[in-house]
Amino acid sequence: RPPSSSLSSYRQKRRQLLGALWKVALPMYIPAGICELMVVICNTTLPLLVQQLLVVIEQHPGQDITKIGLPWAISIAIVSLINGLGNHRHRHLALKTGFALRAAIVNTIYQHVLTLSPQGKAGLSMGEVTNLVAVDAQKVFEVTQEGHLIWALPLSIILVTYFLYQTLGPSTLVGIAVLVLFLPVINFV
Repeated sequence: RPPSSSLSSYRQKRRQLLGALWKVALPMYIPAGICELMVVICNTTLPLLVQQLLVVIEQHPGQDITKIGLPWAISIAIVSLINGLGNHRHRHLALKTGFALRAAIVNTIYQHVLTLSPQGKAGLSMGEVTNLVAVDAQKVFEVTQEGHLIWALPLSIILVTYFLYQTLGPSTLVGIAVLVLFLPVINFV
């Protein structure tokens, strides 16, 4: 952390760096989020479609249900296809974002190190700088891979809980409560 005299300069440079990184990530990371939303919707819709297909089979035992069941089977196939394509597209765009951000961070830090005065370089070995750059840039790369899970997982939990409640009734809330109560135990293990 810089001395208090240059704190405002530090904050301004930090804002500029974050703004530049956001501009690099924006064209790829927002579409990756849209693909992740598609995946969440498909993952929640797929069991509902299977349930409807099973209802059709149960209502017409021993009968030819091709006309009634085929639309549900085709819907399951289409949703599965969209799920797979969306998942792979999300991973691809998140990887591209991570690579772009990692390259931008490494380039920025090395540019800064090259312009340091001899007094600024005092106490810095090239190995230390390389290690810091590699570790920090890798952490940013890893965040881009799983960053959308911050909103996608709670959305999935809410949707699944809602649909389970619609199907099973209030007993679903007991299961959710047990899951939440066991989170500290699972985290500990």
